[in-house]
Amino acid sequence: AVLALQALEGRGPVQPGARVLINGAGGMVGPWAIQLAKARGAHVTAVDRSDRFDLMRQAGADEENGQDAAEGGALHGAR
Repeated sequence: AVLALQALEGRGPVQPGARVLINGAGGMVGPWAIQLAKARGAHVTAVDRSDRFDLMRQAGADEENGQDAAEGGALHGAR
């Protein structure tokens, strides 16, 4: 959780209504970052493989985008 907090606050505090993009959001630190950003009132777009979408949604992501090697690395959104 400390690493996620440091990453989010590194350029100043996240303000309510800010848009935050979290790359690798389905990994070990990503769900913490999603929850911390949401707690600060941010709109969160989470990026990771599409098989991690459920985890990112459960953490509170507003949007998910996936990048899957099987699709040649094409970026696509779930909703």
